[in-house]
Amino acid sequence: MPTLAPFGGSSSSGSRISVIAVTSGSGSHYVLLTTQTGSLITNEGATAEVYVDLPTASAGLTYGFAIQDGDGMRAIASAGDTIRTGDQVTSVAGYITSSSIGSVLWMTAINATEWICYAGAGIWTPN
Repeated sequence: MPTLAPFGGSSSSGSRISVIAVTSGSGSHYVLLTTQTGSLITNEGATAEVYVDLPTASAGLTYGFAIQDGDGMRAIASAGDTIRTGDQVTSVAGYITSSSIGSVLWMTAINATEWICYAGAGIWTPN
């Protein structure tokens, strides 16, 4: 019998999402690839705030972010894109940030210019 995979897909093998620990600091951005959609990005082991660059929004791309280290993380939208969480939205090419350990956030691109956040916990601030 198939098992429910993350976000509604099914898998007979009980597939798992990829977890990517990014430890590079603000001087070195980590660039997410479209092939990494569905991955959970953490800052476990970081020694400075982690900067993660989202790919250009394309409907259906999905990424999760988890704060494991108090140095924090920011997810940065590409030129022309925004990130919305609730009633707040970033500036174009803005970012969402957290340094609160245990904070988790998932976002999905809903079209060619907008990321929408959901299934979040903790403190996330759009800029």
